[in-house]
Amino acid sequence: MIKISYADTTYVLNPPNFEGLPAILREKYDRGEYTEIPDLPHPSLPSDWEGLLNRLLSGDLYELFKSITNAAFSNPTVLVARNDIYGAISNPKISDRLGALRAGLDMLENSGFELTEQHKTLWNQAVDELNFPDEVKL
Repeated sequence: MIKISYADTTYVLNPPNFEGLPAILREKYDRGEYTEIPDLPHPSLPSDWEGLLNRLLSGDLYELFKSITNAAFSNPTVLVARNDIYGAISNPKISDRLGALRAGLDMLENSGFELTEQHKTLWNQAVDELNFPDEVKL
């Protein structure tokens, strides 16, 4: 039996029964990357999700988001990663937003999408300034 927490849902599975498990988590399990995903720790001060969304849509992270969106047209994995990242940032109904954001970032990094050093630096600065934990840095 394995326990996997992802995007506000905990899956308790008895391999080989993976019914209902998101495909990206099944792929990671198949590659042996984990048998259990721990929840990300929450920072002592609340993260500024609205500030991150504003930077992504019209601020210093806009060029990164535009690059990801353009790449998503030709790469379905980038499309899913983009949707996961945007969904985690913009949807306050997701209880484990940090976990969902980290999953989207992991998928983006593993999709073949090339993040420039400038994009990584801007993202990491935003993470620091808006009080997000290091777990969501690139």
